[in-house]
Amino acid sequence: MSQTTRKYVLGKENLLGLSVIGWALLIVSIGAIINIGYLGALLIIPAVLIIISHSGVLLDTQERLIKEYMHFAFIEWGKWETVDIYDDILVLSMLRSFGMESR
Repeated sequence: MSQTTRKYVLGKENLLGLSVIGWALLIVSIGAIINIGYLGALLIIPAVLIIISHSGVLLDTQERLIKEYMHFAFIEWGKWETVDIYDDILVLSMLRSFGMESR
């Protein structure tokens, strides 16, 4: 009987600076589609790839490994490390939100 490895995704979040650039590029590309047509649609591809980019931490409890990673344009990179190099690992729950106010 094979034992499955349990992996947990901790702290998955958008890369805020890139996300803002991606949304701005998406708005510009919509305007470009209206003004120049299908050539403006080419801007949508990099905008979406930037918007869906994120970073996070993977924790493999069976193999006792941890990996901090970045995911950009369907490419994920990061290095697995053993958790034995850490004295403790603390997993915190956090709710993060961003807002804007105008006066």
